[in-house]
Amino acid sequence: LCKIENSIFTDQQNTLGAIYIIRDPRNVINSIFNHFDKKNYQEALEFMQDEKRCLLHKENNRYLGFVSLFSWKTHQKSWINNKLFPVLIIKYEDLLNYTYVVFTDVIKFIYKTTNNSQRLDKEKIKKTLRSTSFDALKKNEMKRGFSEAVFDRVDKNKKVPFFNLGPKNNWKKILDKDLVKKIDEVFEKDLKELNYK
Repeated sequence: LCKIENSIFTDQQNTLGAIYIIRDPRNVINSIFNHFDKKNYQEALEFMQDEKRCLLHKENNRYLGFVSLFSWKTHQKSWINNKLFPVLIIKYEDLLNYTYVVFTDVIKFIYKTTNNSQRLDKEKIKKTLRSTSFDALKKNEMKRGFSEAVFDRVDKNKKVPFFNLGPKNNWKKILDKDLVKKIDEVFEKDLKELNYK
């Protein structure tokens, strides 16, 4: 949520509210390592700290779009500290562990910000959660592909799976202690503020 040369990304004139999903940076690094096909975790950590990080969407030598990411810290702080419009902050970990409750909160937030008085349909929620589970999405990607999957750095004909580890992405089991220590130092204040232990 930023301003570039006095042009704000969005404001209360064109946004009723936002839903922001935050994730422990020690798990984000593994997703960045996979999704952006980084050579190593050090390169992924540098990506997470880059205040000028952006994505350029290019197809057939034409630029189709620009997405500013900035650093993990700046990105999350910009949304969490936003005062322009309501923002529902969701921890990715809560979404995994309390999926039904969090998804219900999302629907309630949308209803509130859009002045919708519709009742919650519990069966529809359960059906939605089944069809959008990580396993269902991973199977769908294997059958049909996924547009946001990137091509492998080495094998340009092979795509890196977008739905990679999902709930199995657990930094405590995947990352080595030196890398965890480095990430803890870089994001120490944020980890405390966000109550990530």
